[in-house]
Amino acid sequence: MIKYKLGQLSLKDVSSIVDKKIKQIVRERLEQFGGNAKNAFAEPLLDHQGRVINSVRCYTGLNSTVPVRYNENGEPIAFVKPGNNHHVAIYEDEKGKLQEHIATFWHTIERKKYGVPVIITDLAQLWDNIEDNLSESFMKQLPPSATWKFKFSMQQNEMFILGMDEADFQEAIKNGDNATLSKYLYRVQKLTKGDYYFRHHLETSVDDKYNGVSNPSISKQMKKLYRIGLTQLVNLNPHKVHVSVIGKITEI
Repeated sequence: MIKYKLGQLSLKDVSSIVDKKIKQIVRERLEQFGGNAKNAFAEPLLDHQGRVINSVRCYTGLNSTVPVRYNENGEPIAFVKPGNNHHVAIYEDEKGKLQEHIATFWHTIERKKYGVPVIITDLAQLWDNIEDNLSESFMKQLPPSATWKFKFSMQQNEMFILGMDEADFQEAIKNGDNATLSKYLYRVQKLTKGDYYFRHHLETSVDDKYNGVSNPSISKQMKKLYRIGLTQLVNLNPHKVHVSVIGKITEI
């Protein structure tokens, strides 16, 4: 549940109000003013006991809320929506298998708060030095094994070379061949669990269903969009790169 001020509500939000009596009071007031919350709640709204209603608790409809405050019995009483994903970190486990770990924006804020690196590259050091007094909910969202080895991370708008032969990539980087690298240069568009979107850096369309290329400067042989999982990404020999303001491409 999340608490909302009355001015934040619309008629479609009323069905999510937890208290049934208050739900009816709020609905009637909003309907009187055609759903305009600013006008509807310009005057105080009273509940059935004559108390002023300033805010209401609503169901979020989400299963991914994170508790941030607990009562004296250890029961969660306040929650926050973690928001979009901040980054995806890829690790290699002790069996050589790649493991995906997603960090939300909210959890990266908590990491910063507790002195934990936003992008965790050394898990052995992390678990050796982690504070014992951190909450269980925070600990559960960290990469679980000290034996995992960091490979790379992906964040929205970062740039990657995809689908380029390794020898050709190394030669192009060595020679500063930006024209060749540009053909394989993609921007991270969005990231979800096991589902990554990369868009060619010259492609201006945001239509994910379009299979062609809308920018004539992109080679007909090049894909404008990759929507792939971890296995397919690895098969494309990904290299994270930095593009300077003058267009120079260097490996990170």
